[in-house]
Amino acid sequence: MKRLILATLPLFLTGCEQTRPPSPEALKKIAARTAIGTTLTKLEARSQPEIPRAGEVSIWDLKVFNIKDKPDGTRQEWKFFAPLPQAGSKDSAASSTTEVLMNAWLISRDGAVFLPARPSYKAYGSFVTDWTIPRPGPYTLFVEYQPAIKGEKALPIEMARWNFRVAAGDSSAKPVRNAPHWKPSRNPSPITLHGARDGEPAGTLSIEKLPSKAGEKGVAVVKGAPAGVRDIELVALSEGGSLFHFRALPDGTSFEVSFPKSAMYRVWAYFSLNGAPYAAPLNHWVSSS
Repeated sequence: MKRLILATLPLFLTGCEQTRPPSPEALKKIAARTAIGTTLTKLEARSQPEIPRAGEVSIWDLKVFNIKDKPDGTRQEWKFFAPLPQAGSKDSAASSTTEVLMNAWLISRDGAVFLPARPSYKAYGSFVTDWTIPRPGPYTLFVEYQPAIKGEKALPIEMARWNFRVAAGDSSAKPVRNAPHWKPSRNPSPITLHGARDGEPAGTLSIEKLPSKAGEKGVAVVKGAPAGVRDIELVALSEGGSLFHFRALPDGTSFEVSFPKSAMYRVWAYFSLNGAPYAAPLNHWVSSS
């Protein structure tokens, strides 16, 4: 019996240590993996391996915390989330929703690699997903979620972002660039696997009626999607690194779109086809109003 107690004692102590206030070194690690851009919550992004390697699978734990830590300094998990709005008129209080609790986009800093995902919710604020990132270099992870207080109304949608680098590992793939170098592109755009230039082709797609002036509101229409495509999504990345996720209208191919500033934007219309993610990127210039 004594041997059994001694054998389990280290595990018990390890569990106790997890509830203690973090050390200065631990605080540095927490700060390094805490995303920016949130106002009501905190999001920590952890990958395994700690530094992702090109061409290899990396598993990601995306954990949401309350904006206020516990009195003892330990982190307080956010346990309740609202489904993200997916469609419906903004004038209707009963807009339709989907059970997606989190959206995530892993995008290279130059916009050449675009990897969307819908992480799975596990427990205690943790969402999990995985990516195989094809090329080394600098990336930004964007994460969208909507916290909710149990029994009360949902809080505003949070859009977090976290910058990191992907190591080359054993990959000989060309590194992505540190910044975008975009020029207006042709419309319709080629549809490829992940939206990559060298991805498997699947036709062309046009994104019409995008607003051309900053602050202008419009309804963009996606046309030419292959047969069998469902759940088309539309996002845009500015040259400055801000991501915008546009909500679909009930028809599923129209989107309310507005660009806040004059800049070049890379707009992706993306969807799943035969279980694989496809995207059509379009570089779109927005002038000052």
